[in-house]
Amino acid sequence: MVCCYVIYCVMPEICLQAITHSQSEEYQQKAWQAVLPIVSRLKQYYEFSVALGGFLTFLWIYFTFIGFFCLCCIGLCVCLLKCSKMK
Repeated sequence: MVCCYVIYCVMPEICLQAITHSQSEEYQQKAWQAVLPIVSRLKQYYEFSVALGGFLTFLWIYFTFIGFFCLCCIGLCVCLLKCSKMK
């Protein structure tokens, strides 16, 4: 909840001051210090989503292959049963 307060209440004011006083190093540093933790958190979310996407792709390929392999084995077993009954 504190993070939401910082983003929606404190951040716009700090950033507006930095824009208004663009020549002031003090306001620029305050804005940078306010923005940096949020940018770091967004970067972590992005990296996690990229890793999760890669893992989900791996699972999809893995289970597709396993499913195809199982269908082939079932088909082979059915064929062998039919052939054994014909003899």
